[in-house]
Amino acid sequence: MSNVQVFVRVRPALQREISNGEFHSCIACTKKNAQILVTCDDSPVVVGEDGTALSSDSVKLFQFSNVFTQNETTKNVFDETTKEAVKVSLQGVNATVFAYGQTGTGKTHTILGDEDNPGITILAAQDFFNFCSSTSSTTKMTEIHISCIQIYRSTISDLLSYFGDSKDGGEIFDTSFIRPTTISHIDKASKHLVSSVDEVISAIHFASNLRAVASTKLNSTSSRSHLIFTFHVTTYEGQTTNIINTKEIDEDKEIDVKVSV
Repeated sequence: MSNVQVFVRVRPALQREISNGEFHSCIACTKKNAQILVTCDDSPVVVGEDGTALSSDSVKLFQFSNVFTQNETTKNVFDETTKEAVKVSLQGVNATVFAYGQTGTGKTHTILGDEDNPGITILAAQDFFNFCSSTSSTTKMTEIHISCIQIYRSTISDLLSYFGDSKDGGEIFDTSFIRPTTISHIDKASKHLVSSVDEVISAIHFASNLRAVASTKLNSTSSRSHLIFTFHVTTYEGQTTNIINTKEIDEDKEIDVKVSV
């Protein structure tokens, strides 16, 4: 697995896009070659069995680590993009997964999802907790904390600063000291211990309700900010009589997995 991989997911056409009967797709995916083919012509892209375009000389080809067609599920995307990142993070390597694309292309749907179609953040949480339950012992314990910050224009805020409290809103940080080329985390961001996927889902709902959104021509609830949801995974190892309560241990190691959109 290389250090950086780039994937493309193509969403299906929405009902409002095809309702007038004039819609046609300007792209095609070739899973075999991990390529996207795009045309500006007023006709669909036709792809041969070998993955090459048959329809027009104007078709442009773009190569990626992998591509996902309109018919593939978020679980397919997770298994081929993020599952490995979760695995290596449990071996002590920091990992980041982020979605980038135009408004209305399905970034939030892929990263966060909903009750019927959980996003890769929830699927990652399931893998983390499955690991915790399978490796827990009297000499080893894994804890998972979460944090969530929002970057909106030039303001950074902690969307979970009051998670679990009766207060609303998020703590806003002074960003004057931050250099975009060097920052990897916000020390002041609150971290919350979680012990189940349901608690992660509750935190996502809490943060989503505080997130800056606005209506656009492409999306009635378009996210206007950049959201970074981080799993802080800490493994404790060592001999102790009551590791869960005392944490009197010989060694601890913390790694971060960031999922952002």
